[in-house]
Amino acid sequence: MSKRPAPALPDIGDDEIKARLQPLIEEVVPKRTPGKATRSKVVNAEFLMPEPVRMEMRIRAAKRGISASKLLLEILRDAGYPVSDADFVDLRKLPRKIG
Repeated sequence: MSKRPAPALPDIGDDEIKARLQPLIEEVVPKRTPGKATRSKVVNAEFLMPEPVRMEMRIRAAKRGISASKLLLEILRDAGYPVSDADFVDLRKLPRKIG
């Protein structure tokens, strides 16, 4: 049992390919508008963690000059959890709005 050979591709230029694909792009590819990254609702959560893990996180965070919370967010983001760049902004350190 052998595979059938693939059909030969038509001998057309790049401009013609683009012209043929342009209507498909407008129909098939959804229009995306870049939105502003919004910060998720922040909640104060407590959970149990083994002491060696907690100490290792504190040590690694201190070596990098960041908080253990930011280190945990980085670890979660690298693991595929939905952590956005806006989640790393510490709102306590931003200037307060007056008025």
